[in-house]
Amino acid sequence: QQRVPMMLIVKCGTPDEADKAKPGNRGKRDSQIILMSFLQKVMFDERMTELEYEMFNGLWKVTGISPDYYEIVLMVDADTKVFPDSLTHMVSAMVKDPEIMGLCGETKIANKRDSWVTAIQVFEYFISHHLAKSFESVFGGVTCLPGCFCMYRIKAPKGGQNYWVPILANPDVVEHYSENVVETLHEKNLYLLGEDRYLTTLMLRTFPKRKQVFVPQAVCKTTVPDKFMVLLSQRRRWINSTVHNLMELILVRDLCGTFCFSMQFVVFVELVGTLVLPAAIAFTFYVVITSIIHSPP
Repeated sequence: QQRVPMMLIVKCGTPDEADKAKPGNRGKRDSQIILMSFLQKVMFDERMTELEYEMFNGLWKVTGISPDYYEIVLMVDADTKVFPDSLTHMVSAMVKDPEIMGLCGETKIANKRDSWVTAIQVFEYFISHHLAKSFESVFGGVTCLPGCFCMYRIKAPKGGQNYWVPILANPDVVEHYSENVVETLHEKNLYLLGEDRYLTTLMLRTFPKRKQVFVPQAVCKTTVPDKFMVLLSQRRRWINSTVHNLMELILVRDLCGTFCFSMQFVVFVELVGTLVLPAAIAFTFYVVITSIIHSPP
Protein backbone atom coordinates (compact mmCIF):
# COMPACT_ATOMS: atom_id res chain seq x y z
CA GLN A 1 0.00 0.00 0.00
CA GLN A 2 1.31 3.44 -0.98
CA ARG A 3 2.12 5.69 1.97
CA VAL A 4 1.56 9.45 1.88
CA PRO A 5 4.13 11.66 3.67
CA MET A 6 2.43 13.91 6.21
CA MET A 7 3.33 16.84 8.43
CA LEU A 8 0.99 17.91 11.24
CA ILE A 9 0.88 21.45 12.60
CA VAL A 10 -1.00 21.76 15.91
CA LYS A 11 -2.21 25.23 16.87
CA CYS A 12 -2.27 25.18 20.68
CA GLY A 13 -3.02 28.87 21.19
CA THR A 14 -1.80 31.31 23.84
CA PRO A 15 -1.71 30.53 27.59
CA ASP A 16 -4.91 32.56 27.97
CA GLU A 17 -6.71 30.11 25.66
CA ALA A 18 -5.69 26.98 27.60
CA ASP A 19 -9.04 26.73 29.43
CA LYS A 20 -11.16 27.26 26.31
CA ALA A 21 -12.95 24.47 24.45
CA LYS A 22 -10.86 24.93 21.29
CA PRO A 23 -7.56 26.60 22.18
CA GLY A 24 -5.73 27.97 19.15
CA ASN A 25 -8.76 27.64 16.88
CA ARG A 26 -8.88 30.77 14.71
CA GLY A 27 -10.75 29.29 11.77
CA LYS A 28 -9.74 28.00 8.37
CA ARG A 29 -8.37 31.34 7.15
CA ASP A 30 -5.67 31.28 9.82
CA SER A 31 -4.47 27.85 8.64
CA GLN A 32 -4.51 28.98 5.01
CA ILE A 33 -2.49 32.10 5.88
CA ILE A 34 0.18 29.95 7.55
CA LEU A 35 0.53 27.93 4.34
CA MET A 36 0.30 30.85 1.90
CA SER A 37 2.82 32.97 3.81
CA PHE A 38 5.19 30.00 3.90
CA LEU A 39 4.86 29.39 0.15
CA GLN A 40 5.45 33.07 -0.60
CA LYS A 41 8.67 33.13 1.41
CA VAL A 42 9.85 29.89 -0.17
CA MET A 43 9.26 31.20 -3.68
CA PHE A 44 10.85 34.62 -3.11
CA ASP A 45 13.62 33.29 -0.85
CA GLU A 46 12.59 35.65 1.95
CA ARG A 47 13.46 35.49 5.63
CA MET A 48 11.30 32.93 7.45
CA THR A 49 9.88 32.75 10.95
CA GLU A 50 10.88 29.90 13.25
CA LEU A 51 7.69 28.00 12.40
CA GLU A 52 8.19 28.43 8.65
CA TYR A 53 11.82 27.28 8.93
CA GLU A 54 10.67 24.12 10.74
CA MET A 55 8.00 23.58 8.07
CA PHE A 56 10.62 23.89 5.33
CA ASN A 57 12.96 21.36 6.97
CA GLY A 58 10.09 19.05 7.89
CA LEU A 59 8.74 18.91 4.34
CA TRP A 60 12.21 18.34 2.91
CA LYS A 61 12.94 15.49 5.35
CA VAL A 62 9.56 13.78 4.99
CA THR A 63 9.21 14.01 1.21
CA GLY A 64 12.81 14.31 0.08
CA ILE A 65 11.76 17.23 -2.15
CA SER A 66 12.51 20.91 -1.64
CA PRO A 67 9.25 22.87 -1.03
CA ASP A 68 10.03 25.28 -3.89
CA TYR A 69 9.34 22.46 -6.37
CA TYR A 70 5.63 22.25 -5.51
CA GLU A 71 3.26 23.79 -8.07
CA ILE A 72 -0.26 22.99 -6.79
CA VAL A 73 -1.94 22.58 -3.42
CA LEU A 74 -5.12 20.70 -2.47
CA MET A 75 -7.38 22.06 0.28
CA VAL A 76 -9.67 19.56 2.01
CA ASP A 77 -11.76 19.69 5.19
CA ALA A 78 -11.29 17.08 7.92
CA ASP A 79 -14.82 15.71 7.42
CA THR A 80 -14.48 15.43 3.62
CA LYS A 81 -13.95 12.07 1.92
CA VAL A 82 -12.27 12.39 -1.49
CA PHE A 83 -13.00 9.73 -4.13
CA PRO A 84 -9.88 7.76 -5.25
CA ASP A 85 -9.76 9.07 -8.84
CA SER A 86 -10.59 12.70 -8.01
CA LEU A 87 -7.00 13.88 -7.59
CA THR A 88 -6.08 12.38 -10.96
CA HIS A 89 -8.79 14.40 -12.73
CA MET A 90 -7.91 17.62 -10.88
CA VAL A 91 -4.16 17.40 -11.51
CA SER A 92 -4.82 16.42 -15.14
CA ALA A 93 -6.88 19.60 -15.66
CA MET A 94 -4.09 21.70 -14.12
CA VAL A 95 -1.42 20.10 -16.32
CA LYS A 96 -3.44 20.44 -19.55
CA ASP A 97 -4.13 24.16 -19.09
CA PRO A 98 -1.47 26.28 -17.32
CA GLU A 99 -3.92 29.22 -17.35
CA ILE A 100 -6.08 27.47 -14.73
CA MET A 101 -5.20 28.96 -11.33
CA GLY A 102 -7.87 27.17 -9.31
CA LEU A 103 -10.52 24.48 -9.62
CA CYS A 104 -13.02 22.48 -7.63
CA GLY A 105 -14.94 19.25 -8.00
CA GLU A 106 -18.45 18.16 -7.09
CA THR A 107 -19.32 17.95 -3.41
CA LYS A 108 -21.92 15.33 -2.50
CA ILE A 109 -23.66 14.80 0.84
CA ALA A 110 -22.40 11.90 2.96
CA ASN A 111 -25.21 11.96 5.55
CA LYS A 112 -28.19 12.58 3.25
CA ARG A 113 -30.39 10.03 5.08
CA ASP A 114 -29.78 11.34 8.61
CA SER A 115 -32.82 13.65 8.69
CA TRP A 116 -35.20 15.63 6.50
CA VAL A 117 -32.85 18.61 6.87
CA THR A 118 -30.00 16.73 5.15
CA ALA A 119 -32.38 15.28 2.53
CA ILE A 120 -33.57 18.71 1.34
CA GLN A 121 -29.96 19.77 0.69
CA VAL A 122 -29.18 16.99 -1.81
CA PHE A 123 -30.79 18.63 -4.86
CA GLU A 124 -29.50 22.06 -3.90
CA TYR A 125 -25.91 20.78 -3.76
CA PHE A 126 -26.38 19.06 -7.13
CA ILE A 127 -27.88 22.11 -8.85
CA SER A 128 -25.29 24.50 -7.39
CA HIS A 129 -22.49 22.44 -8.95
CA HIS A 130 -23.93 21.16 -12.23
CA LEU A 131 -25.85 24.35 -13.08
CA ALA A 132 -24.23 27.36 -11.37
CA LYS A 133 -20.58 26.29 -11.26
CA SER A 134 -20.75 24.61 -14.68
CA PHE A 135 -22.10 27.84 -16.22
CA GLU A 136 -19.46 29.99 -14.51
CA SER A 137 -16.79 27.52 -15.62
CA VAL A 138 -17.64 28.26 -19.27
CA PHE A 139 -16.30 31.79 -18.66
CA GLY A 140 -13.41 30.43 -16.60
CA GLY A 141 -14.62 32.39 -13.58
CA VAL A 142 -16.10 30.14 -10.88
CA THR A 143 -16.94 32.64 -8.14
CA CYS A 144 -16.63 30.22 -5.22
CA LEU A 145 -14.15 27.37 -4.89
CA PRO A 146 -15.41 25.55 -1.76
CA GLY A 147 -12.81 25.34 0.98
CA CYS A 148 -13.86 21.76 1.71
CA PHE A 149 -12.56 20.51 -1.67
CA CYS A 150 -10.55 22.67 -4.07
CA MET A 151 -7.13 22.98 -5.67
CA TYR A 152 -5.00 26.08 -6.29
CA ARG A 153 -1.91 26.67 -8.39
CA ILE A 154 0.99 27.91 -6.26
CA LYS A 155 2.98 29.17 -9.25
CA ALA A 156 2.60 29.05 -13.03
CA PRO A 157 5.23 28.71 -15.77
CA LYS A 158 5.72 31.73 -18.00
CA GLY A 159 8.03 32.24 -20.94
CA GLY A 160 11.26 30.37 -20.35
CA GLN A 161 11.50 27.02 -18.63
CA ASN A 162 12.97 28.44 -15.42
CA TYR A 163 10.64 31.44 -15.09
CA TRP A 164 7.63 31.21 -12.76
CA VAL A 165 4.80 33.57 -11.85
CA PRO A 166 3.42 33.37 -8.27
CA ILE A 167 -0.32 32.67 -8.14
CA LEU A 168 -1.48 31.55 -4.68
CA ALA A 169 1.92 32.68 -3.36
CA ASN A 170 1.46 36.13 -4.91
CA PRO A 171 2.34 38.84 -2.33
CA ASP A 172 -0.81 40.87 -3.15
CA VAL A 173 -3.07 37.87 -2.54
CA VAL A 174 -1.28 36.89 0.68
CA GLU A 175 -1.23 40.46 2.00
CA HIS A 176 -4.94 41.11 1.39
CA TYR A 177 -5.98 37.70 2.71
CA SER A 178 -3.83 38.15 5.85
CA GLU A 179 -5.53 41.41 6.86
CA ASN A 180 -6.24 41.27 10.60
CA VAL A 181 -7.66 44.77 11.12
CA VAL A 182 -11.31 44.16 10.28
CA GLU A 183 -13.45 47.15 11.20
CA THR A 184 -16.30 47.79 8.75
CA LEU A 185 -19.35 45.55 8.39
CA HIS A 186 -18.39 44.90 4.75
CA GLU A 187 -14.92 43.68 5.78
CA LYS A 188 -16.36 41.45 8.51
CA ASN A 189 -18.63 39.77 5.96
CA LEU A 190 -15.64 39.21 3.66
CA TYR A 191 -13.05 38.00 6.16
CA LEU A 192 -15.10 36.32 8.89
CA LEU A 193 -18.01 34.76 6.96
CA GLY A 194 -17.12 32.39 4.12
CA GLU A 195 -13.38 32.94 3.83
CA ASP A 196 -13.13 30.41 0.98
CA ARG A 197 -15.31 32.61 -1.24
CA TYR A 198 -13.19 35.67 -0.44
CA LEU A 199 -9.99 33.83 -1.40
CA THR A 200 -11.65 32.96 -4.73
CA THR A 201 -12.61 36.63 -5.18
CA LEU A 202 -9.06 37.76 -4.46
CA MET A 203 -7.67 35.34 -7.04
CA LEU A 204 -10.10 36.56 -9.72
CA ARG A 205 -9.42 40.18 -8.84
CA THR A 206 -5.64 39.73 -8.95
CA PHE A 207 -5.57 37.50 -12.05
CA PRO A 208 -8.73 38.36 -14.08
CA LYS A 209 -7.32 36.80 -17.27
CA ARG A 210 -6.63 33.41 -15.69
CA LYS A 211 -9.23 30.68 -15.14
CA GLN A 212 -11.06 29.10 -12.23
CA VAL A 213 -13.01 26.06 -13.37
CA PHE A 214 -15.28 23.23 -12.24
CA VAL A 215 -14.18 19.61 -12.82
CA PRO A 216 -17.31 17.39 -12.54
CA GLN A 217 -15.29 14.15 -12.68
CA ALA A 218 -13.65 14.99 -9.33
CA VAL A 219 -16.06 14.04 -6.54
CA CYS A 220 -16.00 14.17 -2.75
CA LYS A 221 -18.49 13.62 0.06
CA THR A 222 -18.92 15.85 3.08
CA THR A 223 -21.08 16.00 6.20
CA VAL A 224 -23.78 18.71 6.21
CA PRO A 225 -25.88 20.14 9.09
CA ASP A 226 -28.68 17.82 10.21
CA LYS A 227 -30.46 20.35 12.44
CA PHE A 228 -32.63 23.07 10.90
CA MET A 229 -31.34 25.91 13.09
CA VAL A 230 -27.72 24.96 12.32
CA LEU A 231 -28.56 24.92 8.60
CA LEU A 232 -30.27 28.31 8.92
CA SER A 233 -27.19 29.77 10.62
CA GLN A 234 -24.90 28.32 7.94
CA ARG A 235 -26.99 29.70 5.07
CA ARG A 236 -27.20 33.13 6.69
CA ARG A 237 -23.39 33.26 6.76
CA TRP A 238 -23.17 31.98 3.17
CA ILE A 239 -25.71 34.49 1.80
CA ASN A 240 -24.01 37.41 3.58
CA SER A 241 -20.64 36.31 2.22
CA THR A 242 -22.06 35.81 -1.29
CA VAL A 243 -23.58 39.30 -1.50
CA HIS A 244 -20.47 41.10 -0.28
CA ASN A 245 -18.08 39.11 -2.47
CA LEU A 246 -20.21 39.64 -5.57
CA MET A 247 -20.17 43.37 -4.78
CA GLU A 248 -16.36 43.18 -4.86
CA LEU A 249 -16.28 41.18 -8.10
CA ILE A 250 -18.72 43.40 -9.99
CA LEU A 251 -16.15 46.22 -9.82
CA VAL A 252 -13.50 44.14 -11.62
CA ARG A 253 -13.63 45.32 -15.25
CA ASP A 254 -10.96 43.00 -16.66
CA LEU A 255 -12.99 39.78 -16.38
CA CYS A 256 -13.45 37.86 -19.64
CA GLY A 257 -16.25 38.53 -22.16
CA THR A 258 -18.10 41.58 -23.48
CA PHE A 259 -21.30 43.22 -22.19
CA CYS A 260 -24.07 40.56 -21.83
CA PHE A 261 -21.61 37.82 -22.69
CA SER A 262 -19.16 38.69 -19.94
CA MET A 263 -18.30 37.30 -16.53
CA GLN A 264 -19.06 40.72 -15.06
CA PHE A 265 -22.65 40.49 -16.33
CA VAL A 266 -22.95 36.96 -14.86
CA VAL A 267 -21.79 38.32 -11.50
CA PHE A 268 -24.37 41.14 -11.75
CA VAL A 269 -27.19 38.64 -12.47
CA GLU A 270 -26.08 36.47 -9.53
CA LEU A 271 -26.02 39.50 -7.22
CA VAL A 272 -29.51 40.62 -8.27
CA GLY A 273 -30.80 37.05 -7.96
CA THR A 274 -29.36 36.67 -4.46
CA LEU A 275 -30.93 39.96 -3.32
CA VAL A 276 -34.34 39.31 -4.93
CA LEU A 277 -34.66 35.64 -3.90
CA PRO A 278 -36.06 36.21 -0.34
CA ALA A 279 -38.77 38.56 -1.67
CA ALA A 280 -39.54 36.16 -4.54
CA ILE A 281 -40.10 33.29 -2.09
CA ALA A 282 -42.35 35.48 0.10
CA PHE A 283 -44.44 36.57 -2.91
CA THR A 284 -44.72 32.94 -4.06
CA PHE A 285 -46.16 31.90 -0.69
CA TYR A 286 -48.49 34.91 -0.81
CA VAL A 287 -49.80 33.95 -4.26
CA VAL A 288 -50.30 30.30 -3.24
CA ILE A 289 -52.15 31.18 -0.01
CA THR A 290 -54.26 33.84 -1.76
CA SER A 291 -55.27 31.41 -4.50
CA ILE A 292 -56.33 28.83 -1.89
CA ILE A 293 -58.32 31.23 0.31
CA HIS A 294 -60.05 33.26 -2.39
CA SER A 295 -62.19 31.24 -4.77
CA PRO A 296 -62.35 32.44 -8.41
CA PRO A 297 -65.42 34.59 -9.32
